[in-house]
Amino acid sequence: RLVKDNHNSIPVPQPKEWSITSLPDSCKRSIEMFLLSVALKIHRKTSQKHTSMLINITHKTDLQAEIELLVSRHVQYLLRAIRYERNNSSNLSPELKSLQQVWIDEYLSEGNFDDLLSTIDSVSGSILVKLINSNTTEVLNYQDYEQGLHAIVVGGFTLSRGFTFEGLTISYLLRNSMMSDTILQMGRWFGYRKGYDDLCRIFLLTISYIWYRHIASVIMELRQEMKI
Repeated sequence: RLVKDNHNSIPVPQPKEWSITSLPDSCKRSIEMFLLSVALKIHRKTSQKHTSMLINITHKTDLQAEIELLVSRHVQYLLRAIRYERNNSSNLSPELKSLQQVWIDEYLSEGNFDDLLSTIDSVSGSILVKLINSNTTEVLNYQDYEQGLHAIVVGGFTLSRGFTFEGLTISYLLRNSMMSDTILQMGRWFGYRKGYDDLCRIFLLTISYIWYRHIASVIMELRQEMKI
């Protein structure tokens, strides 16, 4: 999904002394997709019990902390709406209407919407937002969650290489580079996901999409030359 609404709230790159006080609507939508993907994977009984979301917007750790706070607030906002307002199906709140529209647009109305909301509520205790960078000691202890950990991870350089995500399903990436190795290291979504590959979503800037497409074509050409 191309991100075109970030300029006012999170320009790329961020100017000096910039503070992030709001999330783009595209980021909020990606979080809604994450919550729905958690429920859909549970209903499908996929072999991967964990679900992860990557938010890699900036390399600046102070801005990452601001983003983590905004993401946490939005997640709690949605979880409260799901818990206390989902039984009023005849008059859905704006938050649940937005979730329902994402369910229709992105996931083709798979399953029953009320059941999905109930599932999200039942696992809300394992839906966590984590800030992972050089200033934190946070880790993802997937093994501590026998029924599954559902983590939204905010970070930068630390998430670009050598970091393991279990069940990475949603990625929101506003970072950009023209260096092929750097771009590939940022692309943590590569891999085969049996049973839920159609639930995965990647949010990118248009320029990032163009660079990933270019690199993909170069790699294909390299493989062909090696065969020859």
